[in-house]
Amino acid sequence: MKLRWIALLTLLATVHAPAQEAATLSAPTPPLIAEPRTADWLVTVQYAVAPKPEDFRILEVRSTLAGKIKHDRITLSNHKVRDQWYSGSVLLWMTNTGRVVADDLSGSPVSDEMSPAVPGGFPGVAWVKIAAYTGAAHFENHLCHHYATAGREAWIDASTKLPVAYRGADGTLYRYQFNPTPAEALTLPPAFQKVAETLGRESEHRRKIEEAINGARQ
Repeated sequence: MKLRWIALLTLLATVHAPAQEAATLSAPTPPLIAEPRTADWLVTVQYAVAPKPEDFRILEVRSTLAGKIKHDRITLSNHKVRDQWYSGSVLLWMTNTGRVVADDLSGSPVSDEMSPAVPGGFPGVAWVKIAAYTGAAHFENHLCHHYATAGREAWIDASTKLPVAYRGADGTLYRYQFNPTPAEALTLPPAFQKVAETLGRESEHRRKIEEAINGARQ
């Protein structure tokens, strides 16, 4: 009988521990989400309805960030893999013909929705603000700060301030898994570096022309 009571008390302690832990968690303070300069993570996508191969939906995104350089390896529902790189706000990718193209996203607003096209920070959680904070919550084995608004939810690890999961308004669930911080420096492949440098020179040239025009108007 004594052993049964011990087992029952142990079970009750195990059940109530997460609730007690959440109840004593302090409210979040800025920054609400960590902004590491170096990180490596995987986002896996769980759709409410499983996508077909021909849908070309994203299944997972493996991201590596080191300073201003970021690499995304995107796996689609047809099991094809697509690579894209960032140099600061410049997105670079290779077309099916082997040509490297670039797009400067510096003037583009950060999407509130999940998208692999995010130069910095973590995708899917740009909308997280203190006004959306609902309290402490557990997501799987993580004690989190929970945010919700307009049908969306986000779970941010209370200890590391790294995203744990995000649920879109359409019910799609995105899970984050963080890997050990990469020890080696991340560099653009030569073909991508060349295009990034060319775009940088063109942007600098345009900036100087705009400054000259504005100076002449004054």
